[in-house]
Amino acid sequence: MKSKKILSLILAGAMILGLEVSAMAADSPTARGTASSQSASQAVSQAAAAEGKTVEEFANNAVIQVPGFPEQLPTAQGGGIIIDGTKTNERFELTKPTKTDVALGKQLAESMSGLKFLSVVGTSGTRKDFNSAIVNFYVKGVKDDMSIVVYELVDGKWVLVPVLQVYKDHVILNMAKHGKLMFFEVPAELAELANSIFAKDAAENAPADEKEADAPKAADTAKEADTAKVADTAKVADTAKAADAAATADTEKADVPAADNLNAAVATNEAVQGN
Repeated sequence: MKSKKILSLILAGAMILGLEVSAMAADSPTARGTASSQSASQAVSQAAAAEGKTVEEFANNAVIQVPGFPEQLPTAQGGGIIIDGTKTNERFELTKPTKTDVALGKQLAESMSGLKFLSVVGTSGTRKDFNSAIVNFYVKGVKDDMSIVVYELVDGKWVLVPVLQVYKDHVILNMAKHGKLMFFEVPAELAELANSIFAKDAAENAPADEKEADAPKAADTAKEADTAKVADTAKVADTAKAADAAATADTEKADVPAADNLNAAVATNEAVQGN
């Protein structure tokens, strides 16, 4: 009887101990870390889904997969944007394009000879009041020798965006506003034409203060040119005077023997008459 009681107590103690161990294991740092990791993973998945992105796209601020456009080159933006001449930690968030965006990009490529549709993304950010944002986009598959033009759909209108530099897997743009960006590969001459248009527009649309600042420079240049002309004129005049003086001196020198001969002839004539 006593042995049965002892056995019952041992079994009961083992059960209690087992429950305590299980509770401790459930509350251990490893268990808490696993639960926390699962919770974070779920949060990322939910945030990515809310933006219509995969977890990879969301984590890398990228657009990789675009429905209806399998040719999309993976495009991302990592920050380091220069806004109105100042380097910042700002990052332009990339948004997924809609089916309409894709259709517009394809239509644009078909309507213009030589365009090859490469990528389409939208941009947004905390900074919206900028005049110039120099943005480095990662566009996987772009090569050093590619000629790239970028169109931006702003307020329902297509606008060419200045392309500052193209190198392996990167395209640097000078943006003036957020919008939908469409990257195209084009023949080299078309890219050069676009760049010449940007240069002309930049000169014509330069701020008034810059033009005013350039005015004194132009005036100084004009003054320098006038001064140079005056100096050259003076030099010419001095040279002419010097030449005239030299010629006069030479003439006078040349006349001296002739005068001496004339005087000698007159003296000889007078002497003959006196005799």
